[in-house]
Amino acid sequence: MSAPDEKMENKDSHEFAGDDLDAVKVDVKTGLYDGLQRNMKQRHIQMIALAGTLGTGLFLGSGKAIAHAGPAGALLAYIHVGTITYCMLMSLGEMMCFLPISGGCKLPFSRPFALGWLQWYGGVVGLPTEIISASLIIGFWDAGTDGTGMSKAHLAGYITLLIVLCAAVNFLGVRWFGEAEFCFALIKITLVLGCIIGGLSFIDLGGNPTHERIGFRYWKDPGAFAPFLVSGDTGKFLGWFQTLLQAAYSYLGMEGLAVAAAEVQNPRHALAKAVRRVFYRILMFYVLGILVVGMLVPHNDHGLLQSTGNAGSSPFVLAIRRVGIKGLPSVINAGVLTSAFSAGNTGLYGSSRQLYGMCPKFIFFPVGPYRIAGLLQACIGDR
Repeated sequence: MSAPDEKMENKDSHEFAGDDLDAVKVDVKTGLYDGLQRNMKQRHIQMIALAGTLGTGLFLGSGKAIAHAGPAGALLAYIHVGTITYCMLMSLGEMMCFLPISGGCKLPFSRPFALGWLQWYGGVVGLPTEIISASLIIGFWDAGTDGTGMSKAHLAGYITLLIVLCAAVNFLGVRWFGEAEFCFALIKITLVLGCIIGGLSFIDLGGNPTHERIGFRYWKDPGAFAPFLVSGDTGKFLGWFQTLLQAAYSYLGMEGLAVAAAEVQNPRHALAKAVRRVFYRILMFYVLGILVVGMLVPHNDHGLLQSTGNAGSSPFVLAIRRVGIKGLPSVINAGVLTSAFSAGNTGLYGSSRQLYGMCPKFIFFPVGPYRIAGLLQACIGDR
């Protein structure tokens, strides 16, 4: 352990429970914390921090934000929620770096009890939601020859396959979970950057078959702000206020870094570096992404409010179809599918670690240190 780390622990040791500090010291020396292994590398946690929760909230949900608030209203909503998210993560990052233990930052047991169960419940409920969403996204390619959508048998098969894959990734251990999320993050980052750059060059600036330059045309007609429920300035304010919920959904899950604190190599250095990169993630992916979306599609386009459950309702796909570019909608749908599966995979991982962090240590003592995570994932997966 380095001298600065020892100094920080000695300085603040009177403020925290002795058991927690002892656990951290043992963990740094042995590489284990009550059976959890530090096999997640720095590059894994960096990519999870950069694009771990980047998914359907941006690719699909941004269309509803534009429809309800207009391009300027949606942009202001995403900036507002992004600022709150950044402040929260910086505060959380301080606690993670001081106590990088399982289940996030563990204070006296009575304080985080209800919050811990709520976080576990959110992950448990989120898994089937994301699995079903991913199955519906596959329907973009399997719509059926009669146009009525894919059959129930196909849907059940896709759900079963995705559940098996999700469970397999988690059963293989945290190192393989980190590798899988690293690959998923690369795909999502490539897709978002491709949508932003392609949207500006091929659609907005006229590099498409129609050679029509759009610019900020849709900010003037039909307008930068969209009224919601009522007309006038009150309706525009309500549109912005309504979009805050959609923006919050897009940022959901960024606090998941705390769950992985007990399984990251060199946690204080890796977690601090990962948290600092969140600012660039918010600015580049969310703020710039919603700005580009507002330039590509007018807020009165009826396709923005369609509930297809796949890339058919994505504003990027709507803009691509407007200028007659073929093939790219399937690429975007594949990226959205990756995002949905990654969200479910992360939810299973986070819920199991959250439950483990709240459990008394004697419960899993007979199991041994290398089977705890698998046992918990089996319990959650077979609920």
